[in-house]
Amino acid sequence: SNVVKSLSVEEQLVYLQGKPKKGGVISSRDFSYNMFRLEGKNLGFASGSVLFVQISAPTEVPANKKSVRGDVNSILLLEPIDAGTTKVSYVIEMDVKGWLPVKVVNAAADETPLTLAVMRDHLER
Repeated sequence: SNVVKSLSVEEQLVYLQGKPKKGGVISSRDFSYNMFRLEGKNLGFASGSVLFVQISAPTEVPANKKSVRGDVNSILLLEPIDAGTTKVSYVIEMDVKGWLPVKVVNAAADETPLTLAVMRDHLER
């Protein structure tokens, strides 16, 4: 993903471009969204918690004619448990738009935990 514009300390406009799958049989998807970073303590969570909220903004970045523009809305909550442990809560709503076989959509949904594992590995470095 690429930050298109920092709108404030807490808000960024982000663009994410995927790649075609199955040799181009499945078109690439792209997403444009506003991402907000909020301190959890201001929302009733433990001190040190951070909440990331993504809200689809499909018209904020010009469409890529080679991709299908999807919508994504999500919430990611990071709550410290102790010095070495963080609880992660993640909720995502995604509409990839266009036509995709159910098998492909389900396979992509099955990869979501892998995304969180990659994030964990990156943060532990």
